[in-house]
Amino acid sequence: IGERARGDRSPLPADLPLPIASVGKIIVGAATLVVCRDLRVSLDTPVRALLPRVPLPSPPPDLTLRQLGSHRSRLPEPVANPRFQEAIVRDPARRWSAAQILAHAQGAPRAYSNANSVLLGLVLERLRGQPIATVLRQTILAPLAMTATATPADSAWRAAGVRGMRHAREGRPLSYGSIPIDVTEFEPGWAGVAGDWSSTVADLLALLHGLQVERRLGDEVANGLADWSASTEVDTGLHWMRHGPLQGHSGDVPGFSAAAWWDSRSGDC
Repeated sequence: IGERARGDRSPLPADLPLPIASVGKIIVGAATLVVCRDLRVSLDTPVRALLPRVPLPSPPPDLTLRQLGSHRSRLPEPVANPRFQEAIVRDPARRWSAAQILAHAQGAPRAYSNANSVLLGLVLERLRGQPIATVLRQTILAPLAMTATATPADSAWRAAGVRGMRHAREGRPLSYGSIPIDVTEFEPGWAGVAGDWSSTVADLLALLHGLQVERRLGDEVANGLADWSASTEVDTGLHWMRHGPLQGHSGDVPGFSAAAWWDSRSGDC
C-alpha cells in the first residue's frame, strides 16, 4: 500500500497520479485492437512477420499477437529471473528499455508474463512508426480523455509525501514475504509498459466506461478485449481479466496495489 509520511494525516489530492502497475495492461490490449483494426492486421499474424528481430533469448517461431494478448505465449517472466532482480535492487531508480527487459525473459514458461505486454509494445511501435508512449496516447488516452495517465509512471506522489511499503523477504524487496520494507526508491521501470504506469481514479473510471459502457472505441474493441475463446488458467481475454462477473485488471508493483473492474451484470465500475 502507499502510505503518507509518518505524522501526515491529511488526505491525498484526488488528482494525484499513483502507480497502477498491471492495470495499464488494459490500455496496451485496447491499443493493440485499435492499431490492428485500423491497419487491418490480424491478431493471428506471427510476431516475426511484423518484428523481424524479436529480442527474446529463445523466441517461439510461431508466436502470434493473439497469444501475446491472451497470455498463451508461455514466455518466461523477466522479473522472476534472479539476475534481473539483483540488477533492479542494485539500481532501483533505473529505467529499462524493452529489449533489456525481454533479454531477462529466461527460465520456466509462465501462464502470465510481463514479457507479453513488453513485446506487444515493440510490435505497436513498429506498426505505427512511433514510440510506444505516443501510440498509447493517440489511440487510447486522448480519445478517452485520460489526461492524468502516463507511461513511464509519473512519480509526483513522492513529492506529496507518499511512502511505498511492501511485505517482502530480507534482502529481496521484490519478493513477497512478512517483513515490511520501505520501497519508495523503487521505480516500476523494470516492467516497461506491462506495469510502468500511473493514473488517477477518475482516469481509470474513464477507461472502463469508455471501453465497455459507452463503447467509445467501438464494439470491435470492447468485444475483442473480452474474447474468452483463448482463455488460460488466469482467465484472460486480450489483456483483460475475468473474475466471475468482474472484468478488468489488477496490478502490483513494490509499494502499491491497484485494481480497475467493470461489473458485466450491472455496468458499474
